[in-house]
Amino acid sequence: MSPVGTAPRALILGAGFGTRLLPLTEQVPKPVIPILGRPLIGHPLIHLYSEGCHEAWVNAHHRPERLSAVLDAWVQRRLQRMKVHYSVEQPEILGTAGAVRLLEGPLTESGEPFLMLNGDALLGMDLGALMAVHRIHRAEGALATLLCIERPDAEKYGAVVSVNAQGRILHLQGLGGLPGVSEDDLAAATPTVFCGVHLIEPAVVPHLPPRGSFGCIVRQGYVPLLQQGADIRALILPRSTAFHDVGTPARYLDAQAALFAGEVELPVGQGVDPAEAMFQEAVYAVDAAGREYGRADGVRGLAGARLEPPFFFGPGNEIGPGAVIGPNASIGAANVIGAGARVSDAALWAQVEVGAGERLSGVIAARLAGERVVVDARPL
Repeated sequence: MSPVGTAPRALILGAGFGTRLLPLTEQVPKPVIPILGRPLIGHPLIHLYSEGCHEAWVNAHHRPERLSAVLDAWVQRRLQRMKVHYSVEQPEILGTAGAVRLLEGPLTESGEPFLMLNGDALLGMDLGALMAVHRIHRAEGALATLLCIERPDAEKYGAVVSVNAQGRILHLQGLGGLPGVSEDDLAAATPTVFCGVHLIEPAVVPHLPPRGSFGCIVRQGYVPLLQQGADIRALILPRSTAFHDVGTPARYLDAQAALFAGEVELPVGQGVDPAEAMFQEAVYAVDAAGREYGRADGVRGLAGARLEPPFFFGPGNEIGPGAVIGPNASIGAANVIGAGARVSDAALWAQVEVGAGERLSGVIAARLAGERVVVDARPL
């Protein structure tokens, strides 16, 4: 594996349609939907950056021009040394295995393992620990190390990844596993959920479907390899690890609440406050513990409103007298909130007009293609 001090190459998955977030994702690709002012894919990029990875590839399919425009502007502002390359999949989306095949050259030319991360999740992870553990696993013949979270109720989250005491993956529920694994072996294994971050050896790539074909790296890669007796490992994170798949409007608001509560932290350099880093995009914010970030006078009309923390304000917002903001409200950029309106457990992305006396609760709202779009995230 790469010597200490050199970072692996990385692919962040960003080609999905974000179907469960429609109609919001018709105009805004899911990887760059804003959450507390930061594009969602910014979270895994920050984790890479903190480990010295200053070059990454993002695969794209839906609205790739919008994805790159939003992400490039944010990276230039916040991660100045990061170089992002785009792998545009057209005319068809290629899946996780297809994404790797398309980038086989840059990802594997060094002969070292490469990282693959989901671009649509918030995860409390330590990439340095993953790299260190895979170094050990690699010396023992492992072809990949998957980041998994221990969950006794793993079946609720999809396929259970059963891992033995040595960190070896025995079985993926409903898909297959190592030959000769007994029921007793499975009963003794730890049930986990794969959280979409893995360090992969170049030797895996030839086992994937051919370049240009659709494929899943788990179904068409890991499962057949396991069935042939290959060594695929896991690094198990404790069950308390924060993991938010921002796949639905409700999960979006849940993830936002977790950020407000400090349940998800960003990796930061020595001497940098992680809470300050989390609220870096705020003109003014107050977290769930009551700590302030930015300046209240940066929000026009805020003195006449009632504030119920936690809340977040980005730039250019205007608040009418008697409006109530919070709790768990994110007011992005250039929104206008009328007198006496209330916004709670909600996210306004940009340029949303909230009428006088209007109540927005449990919703995500945005102005898209000139129209106000409000999505109910908490239907009764």
